[in-house]
Amino acid sequence: MTLARSQALFWQAVRAKRAPAALRELFVGRGALSVDKRMQIYRAAYWSRHEKALFESYPRLYEHMGVAAFRELVAGYIERHPSTEPSIERAGAALATYIGACAALGEQRFALRELAQLEWARVLALLADDPEQAFEASALGAGDAPTRALRMLPSLSIVGSRAIWRGARGVTELALFGDEARALERALQSDPLSAVCAEFHEPDAAERARRALAAWIARGWITALEEPCAR
Repeated sequence: MTLARSQALFWQAVRAKRAPAALRELFVGRGALSVDKRMQIYRAAYWSRHEKALFESYPRLYEHMGVAAFRELVAGYIERHPSTEPSIERAGAALATYIGACAALGEQRFALRELAQLEWARVLALLADDPEQAFEASALGAGDAPTRALRMLPSLSIVGSRAIWRGARGVTELALFGDEARALERALQSDPLSAVCAEFHEPDAAERARRALAAWIARGWITALEEPCAR
């Protein structure tokens, strides 16, 4: 039996309720432990580890849904979306998408999906790299600055109208409104600074854009100027 076939059989056995019959060609029983019982140990470890990782990634969702409903949700998710990442912390990457498509949750799935998106943004903020260097506000005064894009803090994202990022005090959420939320979305898409500022409208569009950029710099959201993203 090839290594690839052995690995595929082991993967099936870990995730299936009953081990494939062909697995007996690969493993043998030992003492009181049959092949099936040995695989049950691996299977239990696989499911419990993934379930624990999802509990830790989505504490608010768990609290909102309750133990039984959350366990049922993650069991279905793990079955349909086995993690392909080497890091267990990233096992919940598709949970919000899964919730949004889960008709059994009824109308509440939309609110649950938004909550899951916020929680996953917090996870990604914790896993993101630190910025390479501090940003100098004077760089915005350069002649070519309007044509360049803002490189944003790696841990920063926006979900709905809430910004999530990792700062000196841990992961933080901040509600943004109207112009600023749209401007931040443009900045995170690596659009030119001129397009970011164009999201601020009258009255006092220029002044509100200036204040927003100053606040972004103070929070550490801007890390550099770079070439805009090609579309």
